[in-house]
Amino acid sequence: MLVRLFLSVLLVMSSAFLGCDQLGTTSQTGSISGVVSQGGIGVEGVTVELSGDAQKNVTTGNDGSYSFTSLQPGTYSVSPSKEFGTASPDGIEVLIEEDNLKATGVDFDIDIEVENPNPACKERVWKGDYVALTTLGVQLLSGITTVTGNLTITSTTWPDLGGLECLQHVGGNLTLSGNALASLEGLNNLTTVGGSLTILGNALIDLTGIRNLQSVGGHLTLSGTTALSFKGLENLDTIDGNLTIVANPVLLDIKSLSNLTGVKDLYITANPCLLSLEGLNGIRSSGNVGIVANPAITSLKGLENLEIVEGFLSERRQNK
Repeated sequence: MLVRLFLSVLLVMSSAFLGCDQLGTTSQTGSISGVVSQGGIGVEGVTVELSGDAQKNVTTGNDGSYSFTSLQPGTYSVSPSKEFGTASPDGIEVLIEEDNLKATGVDFDIDIEVENPNPACKERVWKGDYVALTTLGVQLLSGITTVTGNLTITSTTWPDLGGLECLQHVGGNLTLSGNALASLEGLNNLTTVGGSLTILGNALIDLTGIRNLQSVGGHLTLSGTTALSFKGLENLDTIDGNLTIVANPVLLDIKSLSNLTGVKDLYITANPCLLSLEGLNGIRSSGNVGIVANPAITSLKGLENLEIVEGFLSERRQNK
């Protein structure tokens, strides 16, 4: 009996001491969350910085969202880094209080800046067509700023396009097919393709290597990639031909196409993991529209601003 009484007293005393340690503190913590977007479309990969009573950095997810958690009550400043461009607003002050621990809707709109062409590149022109079947063939174009004809790169074994850093313009078609490319790095300064751009059967993770591309004078075909998204096409605003997105087995979203305002024809076919058509919100006119065999798409949300369809509109789903 005495032993039990002694143990009970020890437990009570321990609880009392624990309570004293916690006096003046709160077990509740707060959070700050929001979205970083460009033109209403979330931007992935932006670093958001927190300063003030705590210092932290987080990176936005594929929908542009971010969140800081486990914050004590206090005053904080939130701002996106300037790695992609300028933000509006450039920073927001947030007060976390014990009776208001969650701050939501701390949103920013960023203006993604196009990089200036490499100042070390003097104008050098390749007149006519060029076909590169090897990595050496790619590197022989080093220093070229313009290819006046068609540029075809196929069956190369190098994982990127290093050596093409000076290339800014392709006058004809640009075809990248059947390469071991995991990245399009090397085409960082490419701004215009006068003909069609075809990216076919490459092991690409994303398209960030062509992040400065602004216009395609012909068709844009994206097929057989292993990219989860088309991140890198945020600055593309003009396609004078068709937009074809077909047979990309793990493609989840096309939000990076948000700056497009019109295409000749639109074909999105056999992309089994594509979740929605968001990213096509800016397209107001098209010829034919075919949305076929994309089983994860449950609605036509993303095409709500499409006002003119001059040809047919076909939407067929395939059961999983």
